Amino acid sequence: MSKISNAAEFLVNNRRLDQVADTLPPDLQPANWEEAYATQQVLVDHQLSDHGGKLVGYKIAATNPVAQEMLGVEGPLFGRLLSAFVHAAPAEFAANDFQTRVLEPEYAFLMKDDVPAGQQDFTAESIASYVAGVLPSIEIVNHHFTNLKQAGGMVLVCDNAVHGAWLHGKNQESWTDLDMKNTEIRLLANGQIDSTGNGTNVLKHPLNALAWLANELPKFGLQLSAGDYVTTGLTTEVYAATPGDQVTADFGPLGSVELKFN
Repeated sequence: MSKISNAAEFLVNNRRLDQVADTLPPDLQPANWEEAYATQQVLVDHQLSDHGGKLVGYKIAATNPVAQEMLGVEGPLFGRLLSAFVHAAPAEFAANDFQTRVLEPEYAFLMKDDVPAGQQDFTAESIASYVAGVLPSIEIVNHHFTNLKQAGGMVLVCDNAVHGAWLHGKNQESWTDLDMKNTEIRLLANGQIDSTGNGTNVLKHPLNALAWLANELPKFGLQLSAGDYVTTGLTTEVYAATPGDQVTADFGPLGSVELKFN
């Protein structure tokens, strides 16, 4: 087996066995971002084999300075969304199904059309015409490392950007009048406000994150397609949930999403 296959097997076994590691062993560390994303693809193939379903889009990580500090990276990363881990709100989860339960309220987009790969440098303005709607959402980060910074950014990419699950609200097709930059987003835990934020925490605007992804994917042989969901990164502080917690992310006029851990 190749280094990439062995690295993916190491990480997927951590997920299967719910065990924790410091990082990948030295001989399995990716040498560059190309190896990291190639390892991610093999890991995702394992997850599809284990859980069924299909790929349904992308998650963008580390668009928020809080997340960049937490992960020890200087800029965004991406992972893949799998239908087996996508849930419509409201939803209940078994707490023991997750090694960690780090909750991140995030703006998400549904793509209307295929985005041409490598034909232009997309901006927030030019990528907007490919968007079918906006959704409120929560990503559940579920990592199997003793320390995210110690694991390293490229290893986190290998592990599908430590994605655990994604919970979404209703798609809002009439979205162009939404003030995603300034609308206050509230994260409530057990009925009490835990933190607040807004879209400026996501590369200054969630559409900037979407444009970044449209420009980044072709570097690794990928592109955004019609029907893809894209979740764009943390808008508030993270919340580390415990069993019994009921958590709501309130996006104002866009609606809210709610989950509970049993």
